[in-house]
Amino acid sequence: MNLTPLFWILGLLSGSIILFLALASRAKARLKKQYPPIGQMVDIGGYRLHMHTEGEGTPTVVLDAGAGGIGLSWELVRPAIAKVTRVVTYDRAGLGWSDPSPKPRRADVMAEELHTMLTNANVKAPYILVGHSLGGVIARQFAAKYPGEVAGLVMVDSAHEKQMKHFPEAMVKMVNSMKGMMGAMKLMGKLGIFALKPSPVQIGDNGALSKELVAQMQGVMASSDNHLESMLAESESVYAAETQPVSTLGDLPLTVISHGQLDANAVPPSLGQQVRDDYEAAWQKLQAEITSLSTRGRRIVAERSGHNVIFDQPGIVIESVLEMVGTIRNEDPLFIANEEMSHVQTG
Repeated sequence: MNLTPLFWILGLLSGSIILFLALASRAKARLKKQYPPIGQMVDIGGYRLHMHTEGEGTPTVVLDAGAGGIGLSWELVRPAIAKVTRVVTYDRAGLGWSDPSPKPRRADVMAEELHTMLTNANVKAPYILVGHSLGGVIARQFAAKYPGEVAGLVMVDSAHEKQMKHFPEAMVKMVNSMKGMMGAMKLMGKLGIFALKPSPVQIGDNGALSKELVAQMQGVMASSDNHLESMLAESESVYAAETQPVSTLGDLPLTVISHGQLDANAVPPSLGQQVRDDYEAAWQKLQAEITSLSTRGRRIVAERSGHNVIFDQPGIVIESVLEMVGTIRNEDPLFIANEEMSHVQTG
């Protein structure tokens, strides 16, 4: 039996795979060079988080993106806030420019990492935490753990710690069935395959972001060795309901912005209208529950937005944050005294 043709085929296949992986590695290195970090790398105990700050004033606004999102996700919101007060965006561990974390991707752990980053970077409290989706869970965990440092919360279509227990069974089954595909995506990210063509990396915007910004975000995510793995770990933690919900936020100023339109990215139409209706009812009920955590909670519905309110109606987020900044400044005796002294000195 002549095995020479088989050896040739195997050799050609092996060589092609090696060449493909080499090209992927080079593409990843090229993207890293093309898109270097725009902020500072803050050591939080043997690994670093990427943080970008802009503006001056207090309270400091900290923007926290949804699962798999990076600081650049806030570019339709951040500049307007930076004109009024200091604003921080960052990439959670393993995402974007940040190093991976050796710790579990639970929301309470990520809240601790955020606190360490702000402390080590000398970004002083008080903070207004603004969280989109998963970022909302992290913000609430932060507020519960460090209540003296948080002046207010803005939840932007925030996820809930136990949401999967409230969603329709068909949706839970769909999520579980996707785990194999997610594992394959994680491997592709590790190998650098997405770096060869970053455009399939989903951003989730509605065309509101500039092409240059979308390309930058896709390039940063595709060039990371850990982005997809960390994103999936974050998502799996939410699916598994690993973090205990916050029971109360006392009288902390709280604004909850909820989507007004159910988009196809949240629940595929293929699951049927009843599943979509049941999901929407559960989501809105959880939004009301989050609002009730504070005696000063109020709720706003972004009527023209799907889940990504920060892209669909960023103006609502900006207005809510700046209104809270004004409220907190008016209630802070030290800030009022400093303002009055400033007017005396310049008047």
